This record gives sequence, structure tokens and C-alpha cells, in this order.
Amino acid sequence: MGLAIGFNVTLAGLVCGTFAWYSYAARAGFESFYQGTTASTMGYLEIGLVSDYYLPEWDTFNLTLDTNFSSNYVHKYVYWCNGNNLRATAINAIARLNGYGTNIIEPTTSGSDDSIEQNGFHLYRKPSMNNDYSISSHDYAEKNAYVHIPFVFRTSRSDDGSETMNSSVYLVGINLYTSNSKMNNGQLHHAVRFYINHLNDSYLVAPSHDDDGTNEVGGILDLDLNGFYDYDEESFKETVYGEYEGTYEYESSPRESNGTLPESERTSFLANHQKGVYALDESTLIPKTVSYTGISKFTSRQYAVAVPDYRYNGLSYGEITIYLEGWDKHVIDQEQESKFNLDLSFSS
Repeated sequence: MGLAIGFNVTLAGLVCGTFAWYSYAARAGFESFYQGTTASTMGYLEIGLVSDYYLPEWDTFNLTLDTNFSSNYVHKYVYWCNGNNLRATAINAIARLNGYGTNIIEPTTSGSDDSIEQNGFHLYRKPSMNNDYSISSHDYAEKNAYVHIPFVFRTSRSDDGSETMNSSVYLVGINLYTSNSKMNNGQLHHAVRFYINHLNDSYLVAPSHDDDGTNEVGGILDLDLNGFYDYDEESFKETVYGEYEGTYEYESSPRESNGTLPESERTSFLANHQKGVYALDESTLIPKTVSYTGISKFTSRQYAVAVPDYRYNGLSYGEITIYLEGWDKHVIDQEQESKFNLDLSFSS
């Protein structure tokens, strides 16, 4: 059909710090930072939002409650865009109502391919100094650490919706960029990930990368940002975080002097080995990896983002989870307080 929807989300106050993230007081959010159109309909392709909970003030967000929606499979509320503009405040309200992030997201991790295969897709909390996360429900990230948007679509041949012909919906255009007043050329957008999930399939996507790729999800870190890799104060051995293959070894004797990497080059990922500490023999550590799909497979309409779903009475349904992969080496403290704009275009 070629009917398109343009969708713009602005997440203001995005905070990171490569697992060294602490807090950021700004609470800009969708409402104040971006007041323009976030989604507009063209032709007879309509977009809506799905919620687990009833939104009492739905009409103030230019939404229409679908009072005809009833399903034997899911107890949900469906809100359609009323007119041509799906407002940022509407997306924000639904996300907040369901407990997800709205104006701040923090680094999390999906874990490795092995973990996803064994346990399904989950996001895990960032570690703190000498306090690693586990691949278990005990260490799931808080829902407000990431954004989750359940979309619903319907298509019709007639403007009154009488001739429905719901079909797969595709993400045909995307523009993702970051801004940072402290850096001339922020790179945080490379660490943004989508988890796209619908009835037929699911994908872990890097929206700033055209091609497929991987990143490591394990290693040594400097989480207190003192310029040295973290170490256990009892064994004086450097701490390994995340996931890795098999076992690893340490150097046979403690370092005799501190490393000399200058402060300007240090991040949470790249630091100095400390005098008197047993350094990791990095040649023996094999970090596990997580794979991502390049965005070109979506913009070329190879993969859909929503499909007709019997659970939603045949409406096209799909979920997009937006998060920061904390193990991506672009998530560094210099990028703290970054903001990003995300523009998506959907087409049936």
C-alpha cells in the first residue's frame, strides 16, 4: 500500500556512564523537551497504543479508547490516535502508566546470545563496584530503566474503516542522532538498541548500524572511576564482570608499578592496572558476545515490526523496547547527560 506513518520520539535527559551511572536530576522528558507531532497518519493506515491499564484522561492526549476491543487472549486497553497527530505526551503517559521509562533511561544489558537462547530476552541491571549482576530474574533491570512501546496498527481501503485489510507493518525509515553539550561529536547513538517483538518473530536491532554485528558482554571495568581497574580487596585480583567462556588466569605476580594511561584516554572500559594488584591475563579471557541485526533489514522491508495478531482480533501488533546496551563501548562517562532524537516511519 505504501501508506506511511511518521513517528518522532525524543528522550530527553538520557543518562549513561558505562555502568558507572549514578543519577541525573533533570526531568525533561517527552512533555517539555519536544512538543511537536510524534506520529502522523497518511492514508488509511492508523496507529495506536496498547496499555495494560486504563488511562482515565485518554481524551486529553488526543487519543480515542477502542470500546469495541475485546479479546479472549489478552486483557488490554487499545487507544487509537484521534486525528493525524499521535502526541509525544500520549506515548509518555502510556509508558509511565505501565511503569516504563519516560524521560531517563540508563545502561542495561541483554546478556549474551547464550543467555537469550536459554532464558529468553530480558534486560539485566548494571553492576556496581565488585557487585556483578547475575543472569537471573533476581537481577532484572527495573522497568523504568528502559522504554517499552506496544504499537497497534489497522489498515483499511475506506476512510470510514469499513473495509479492513490489516497486514504486516514495516519500519521503512529511521533517523537516530544524539546531542551532547560536552562533546563535539557524541557517539552514544551507536549503543541504542531495539528489541522488536511480534507474534511471528523477535529481533535485537542496532538502529544506528546498517549491518549485523556483535559486541562483547564481559571484561574488566573501572566502575569507581579512580583510573584503575576494580579489584577484590581480599585477593588483590582484578574483578571480571559479565559473561565469558570457560575460565581465565591472572598474571603470576602483582604489578610493580601503576599504569600510565592518561586521564584523557580513560573510560570505564579502559583504565590502568594498579600497583600491588594481580592483573588479569587478558589473553586468557574470552568474553561472550551478543549479536544484533542491522537496521537495513527492516528499512528494506525484509523484516516486519508488526503483524496481524489473533490475540488482538487480527489487528497488526508489535512491541519496540528501546534501551542502552551498557557493554557497548560508546557508553562512556563523557556521554553523560546526552539527549537523542529518534524518528521512525512505518508503512504497511
